[in-house]
Parts: sequence; C-alpha cells; structure tokens
Amino acid sequence: MDSYKTHSSATEAAYPGMLPRYLDLLRTCRDRVVEGFGGLFESMFDELDDFMLQLAENAETNQQRGHYFEAMHTALLNQAGLKQIFTGEIAKGFDNFAAGQAEPLRTPVAQQQRKLSLIDQDDYEVSLAYAEVTRKANEAYMGQLLALNHRLAVLAGGVKLGETHPGLPGCPAQICDAMQTALEALSPEVEFDLLIQWAGEFERRIMQQADGLYQAYNRELILGGILPHLSLEAIGFEAATTGSSLLKPTPPEPVEPPASAPPEDEEPEATPEHELFQGIQDLLANRRREPLPAIVPPDDESALPGHAPTESPGPMAARPARTATSPAMHTDYASLMRSLNALQFNAPSLAQVSFAQMPLDAVKENFAQQSAALATLVQEQQVSSADADIIDLVGMLFEFILNDKSLPDSAKALLSHLHTPYLKVAMLDRKFFFRNKHPARRLLNALSQAGALCNGEGDVQGIFAKMRGVVERVVQDFEDDTRLFNTLLEDFTAFVDQFGHRSEAMEKRSVEAAKGRERLREARQAVSRALVDMTWDHPLPKTIDTLVMGSWANLLVLVYLRNGPDSQQWRDGIQVVTDIIWSVQPKTSPAERYKLWDMLPGLKSRIQDGLALIGDPEVNTKAVMNDIDAVFDDLLSAKEEEETRNLLEPPPGPLPDIRLDITPAPPEIQSDRAVWDDIDPPLPPTEPPSKYLPPEVVRYAEILKVVKLGTWFEFGVPETKARIRAKLSWFSPHTSYYIFVDQGGIQVAVKSMRTLCHEMARGETRIVPIAKKPLMDRALETVHSLLGQSDKQPA
Repeated sequence: MDSYKTHSSATEAAYPGMLPRYLDLLRTCRDRVVEGFGGLFESMFDELDDFMLQLAENAETNQQRGHYFEAMHTALLNQAGLKQIFTGEIAKGFDNFAAGQAEPLRTPVAQQQRKLSLIDQDDYEVSLAYAEVTRKANEAYMGQLLALNHRLAVLAGGVKLGETHPGLPGCPAQICDAMQTALEALSPEVEFDLLIQWAGEFERRIMQQADGLYQAYNRELILGGILPHLSLEAIGFEAATTGSSLLKPTPPEPVEPPASAPPEDEEPEATPEHELFQGIQDLLANRRREPLPAIVPPDDESALPGHAPTESPGPMAARPARTATSPAMHTDYASLMRSLNALQFNAPSLAQVSFAQMPLDAVKENFAQQSAALATLVQEQQVSSADADIIDLVGMLFEFILNDKSLPDSAKALLSHLHTPYLKVAMLDRKFFFRNKHPARRLLNALSQAGALCNGEGDVQGIFAKMRGVVERVVQDFEDDTRLFNTLLEDFTAFVDQFGHRSEAMEKRSVEAAKGRERLREARQAVSRALVDMTWDHPLPKTIDTLVMGSWANLLVLVYLRNGPDSQQWRDGIQVVTDIIWSVQPKTSPAERYKLWDMLPGLKSRIQDGLALIGDPEVNTKAVMNDIDAVFDDLLSAKEEEETRNLLEPPPGPLPDIRLDITPAPPEIQSDRAVWDDIDPPLPPTEPPSKYLPPEVVRYAEILKVVKLGTWFEFGVPETKARIRAKLSWFSPHTSYYIFVDQGGIQVAVKSMRTLCHEMARGETRIVPIAKKPLMDRALETVHSLLGQSDKQPA
C-alpha cells in the first residue's frame, strides 16, 4: 500500500513528523529517487559479468576463481530480488522520515565498533568499506545535501536533521545501507572479501553517478514551492565548490528523470568505446588513398583448448582506395539516403534465399559486389571524406562478420543482408559505433550471439527462423526511423528468453533419457569387455563364437542390469562362458577328455536354461543346441569317444580343474572385436591415454578429459556434408560417452571419447570458440588493430 495516498486524519496521525500538506510532494521525491537509483542498480548489474570475469582472471587460486564465477552466477540469477530489496530500503527511508523516525537504515559503523566483540569482524570490515563510500559521497554532493536538509526541514515542520545525518531520506548513507542489506540476501554464498570488492564497484557505478539524481531531487522540491530562492551563500556555503545553480529558482517545467546514458543531443562523455572510434577515424583519415586491409578476426581472439584449425574460405581481397580527386566538403544526405534506399529495397527478397545451401564463397562474392556498388556511389555522390570513411568502416564491420570463426556460415549469410540498412544507421547516428546501449548495436550483438549457436533453417520455430524474420523486417521496413530497432530488439530478446526456458526443459529431458540409455550402454560395455578379454586369444568354432557373442552376451547384459556385476547370477553366467571356451580347446590327456565328457551334460543344460531365460523369439533354442551337439561331436573323435566310454572309473589322480588363462585384450583388439558395433570401450581413467590411443590423437583425449559441460562443438555430417553445432550436455565417467544437444535442447549426437579424439585429429570435429565480448566490440577492436598495423608499415 502506498503510504502517501490520502490526507485523512488517520493518515495525519500515522505521520506525526510530517506536515500533511507535503505528503504528496514527498511521495513524488521518493518515486524519483527510487526510480533513479533503481536504474543505476540495473546498469551496475549489466556490467557485473565483465567485472567478475576480470576478478576471476586475476584470481590467485582455482578455488578463488571458482568462487567468483559462482558468486557472479548467484548474483545475476537473483538480480530482480536484489533490486527489489535495494529500492525497498530506499523507500523505507522516506517512510521513516514521514513518520518522524529520523534514524539510519542500519547500525552506524561507529556503534558497530563499540560492539565489535558482539559482531563478526568480516561484517565490520564490509560496513567500514561502505562508510568510506558514504564519506566520499557526502563530500562530493555536500552542496546538494545541504540544500536538501534545509528544504526537507520545511516538510518536517522546521526540524533539521543535518546534511550528513543518516536519517535524511535518500542521502548517501541510506543508499549504502540499502545496498548492504540487499547483498546480505546472497550470504553466505559470497565471501566478505568479494563484498568489499563490490563496495568499490558500487561506488563507481552508482554513487559516483548520482549527481543527476540529487539535482532532480532538489528540483522536485523547488517545483513544489519549497525554498525556491535558497542560495548556498546565504547558508554559509561557498558556491564555487558545488553546483549552486541547483539552489536557485528553477522555471516550473517538467524535469525528466536522469538516464543512464546522455541524452541524444548531448556529446557523450569520454569512454573507451568513444576513444576507440575516434582512433579508427584518425587511422582511416590517414589512409584515404591506400588500400584498406582485409578484416580477419585474430586466430587467438577466442582460442580454446582443442580448437583445431579448420579450412575455411580465405578473406576477401582488400578494397581499393577511393579515387575521388576532390572530395566534397559536405555530404548531400538526402541524395545519399535515396541511393541507399534504392540499394536496400531493390535487393532480392530474403524469402527466395536458402541460407543453408549458400556457400560462404558465394556470400563473400555478393558482399564484394555490394562494396563495389558503394564505392561507385561514393564517387558519383556528393560525399565528404569523413562520411566516406564511415562507409568504409561499416564495410569492414561486415567483413569481420563474414570472417568470424565463431559464426556458422548460415548466420554469416543472413547477417550480411544487414549491410545497407546498418550503413544508413551509421550515417544517421554516429553513436552507433561507441554507445553500448544503442538499439541497433544491441540488436546486431544479440543476433550474432544467438546465431553463433544455430544450425541453419531446419527448425521453423527456432532461433534462426526468428533471426530471419528480424532481418527481413529491417530490410523491408527500415528507412530512417531507428525506433524500429528498439521494437525488434525487445521482441527478439523476449523470444530468446522464452526459447531459452523451453530449451533448458528439453535439455533436461534429453539428459534424463540419455542417462537411462547410458545404463544399458554401461552394461553392454562391461559384457563386451569381459567377453573380448576371455576370447581374443582363445579361438572358437563359428557356432560357439556366435553363441557367446550373440545370445549369451544378451543374457549377460540382462543379468548385469537386473542383478549387477557383483551378483552370483553374473558370476554364474561368466562361468558358463569359461566352461564353453575350455571345452572347445584341444584335450591332450585322458583325464581332460574324461572331464569334458563328464561336464558336457551339465554345461548344455545350463546353456539351454539361459537361452530360455532370454525368451528371444528370434532364437531357435532347439536348433542352437543341435548345432552345439554337432560341435562337440566333432571335437570328440570316435576313438576318443570309445576310449572314454570304456573307462569304468576316472583315471588315477585328481581330475584337472577347468582353468582359463585370461589376458586382457589390447585396446585395438577391444575395439575391433567389440560385441556391438556401436560400443567403444572406455579409456581407463587411471592410465595415460598414450597407452590406448595413437600418438596423433592423444592430445585430444587430454583436452576432452578437462572440457566443461556447456562447451560447444561443431561436427561434420557425412550424409549431407553439412556441419552442425551442439552443446556438450552430459558425460558418462563410466562409459566415456558424450551426450550433445542442439540449441533447442534436443539430443543430436552421442559419441565415445575414442570417436571424438579421432574426429578432432582428422579435423572433422572441433570445439567452437564462443566469443565472450559482443560482436561490435570485437569487430571495432580488430579494425583498429589492423589499421594501426598497416599504418606502421613502410610504404
């Protein structure tokens, strides 16, 4: 319920410290302050991942690095809740003031020091850090806080709290207290040293950006008629040390809330992005009669362990220098925009394009033709040198896209159609190149980020289809109103978020199903490994080999799943195989032949019972037993049979035990003789891969052992000669099999470690380098670097 809705007697009684006629004005101030600091809070969290990644890179231990990543994930996951606590605490300060409760939101650090034995030392150090932030902010905004103190005293019936009093609503002390209270919701997941680091980030991203908020706060009070003629000099403060204009009468006109970015008609403050753009402009100005370099992302820009270089079409040739001998002083923008509109709207419809079937060479050829047409346009039109540089810069941006290894070819082909529309954006608004919040820039970044994980046009409800719709809207509808990009960005972002939730649910189902199938794979691996070890150096007649590696192997899989490898049933099944193998080996002594004759009835009975247990309708048990009888009849010659039957009693001495010398099969034998073609034996985790794999693939096994879930791979599809991208979703440590899902969370591949190692060694499979930086940042940094290198080369 809003505390300032009415002016009834009940409301007056509820707020004894506040003059009732000013309740609405205080509510307006509260809403302005809460909204402004809430916006700064969101801006801080927009940059939090970069801040945390920097901390992680500088971490001294893996444990500390892991803590930073976990804290970042937790904070971003709970961003909405943290903001609600933060803004709620700020609003609480206004409620307290209205009720005559001039008190801080938290225990002041000075009181904490006196009670240090009763509180945690770490909590005290965090509070001390925020106390220092408060002190600096009080000094920076002293003039504005002094004016607020005098004006709020009017609302409170003449009671002045003091410009640094922690009960002054919206003061730096209350903002710092609100931040501390919000971050306590993350405890104990976040350690105190990180909380202190965040205090510094809070100071940079919020408190140092609050000047406009305190200006707006004072203006609201002035517009409400509260001391409109107050001057700093009159209250003993030197006007030269602060923005005294805030305390002078202000015309009664609406005051817009402060924004995180400067208004469109203001020059932006100096930022690294702006300096980068200016540097590119300077370099282009120095090269106006020289060929521009090919824009190829550096190989190490997103290098990952195991990223095997793949052959791809080479970069386009460098564009020739412009040949205009006397460039125009000013650009005829109306004529230029008409020409660009003609290029854009006369292009073939995207509905006629199959991006999945378009070779990258053809895409680059089309782009080269566009660049040539624009070069001709620059020569024919009245275009200034500076604008010609912008045309070249947009061309280099899209050349970067076409050479970016993090993007699949289908995404490159689709995004290349944005070249002319984005050239128009750049001509209309240079801020596109250096303002991170620019909607056209954000849309291009979002499209490239989503497109990096796409597999083309297969899913009509998927991300690529949505991207295609966005590109079509830009190409068909964008003329000169850049508000279209805001609309498309909001729609695309909402779609991606919803798609992400669906894909997470689908991936979870895919993994659960894979785990069920993995249990069967584990059983088949165990059976295959056991049977190959027992048979690889003991030749078997064809009939017996078919029995052991076929029906009996299936029985062992069933026993493994039902009873486990430590059960008596499993040992009995393996003993049957041992007896079968021993029975078909040559018998050189009467004792061995007697033993064989003695065991055959029982062995055949156990085989028959096992086959009946399987209940496989495709297995004719009677026919199998007849084949087995024929094998044993062949093994026991007529003479041996007669000798054995004439034995009235066993030969003297103990009968031989059934012993089978089992030597584990070498890895290549395990693979070649596997019972099932789709089963690869796992690599033993305790032994080096070099013992089991060829030297040329060993390094890929080492890479796969440490690769993280969520890593993206790219596979070749032999049947279609296409390439698909898939995320490593699950790995079985028991079977060494990897489960992959696509962008929609659907399982698309199951591969053993051996298979992956060999495919990576042949260049058929690679780890996809997913870039952390947005596309525009990477592109402009690359352009600047390559232009700078070319500029240093001797002519």
